[in-house]
Amino acid sequence: MPWSESAANLGFSSAEPWLPVGDSHRSLAVQTQENDSRSVLAFTRQCLALRSGNPALRQGSIDIVEAGDALLLFDRVLDGQRLRCAFNLSRKPVAYSGRGTPLIHNGEIDGANLGPYASLIEEIG
Repeated sequence: MPWSESAANLGFSSAEPWLPVGDSHRSLAVQTQENDSRSVLAFTRQCLALRSGNPALRQGSIDIVEAGDALLLFDRVLDGQRLRCAFNLSRKPVAYSGRGTPLIHNGEIDGANLGPYASLIEEIG
């Protein structure tokens, strides 16, 4: 993981890495993403907080709703809480209408479709 865009080996290690560190990884450094609310780092932290705050995501049963080539839907259920996890696994929009309260999403979602590679977790019960 690149830590600092200006450090040797991007702050990954003071030792010589076994693979070269590419310049394209500089923009991915934690130092660079730290203050960007739209960064992968920020989204990862939001996902971890969601998981931490919802026992159904950690310990709930999993009910597969749909597992097609493009759309994957499953529910995580625990103690009356039902969270629907929806993922578009394709590069084209897929039809999906949310049923509950959105908790987190990534990508384009317009109410009737999940955009390419979009995801949504919502509370439905």
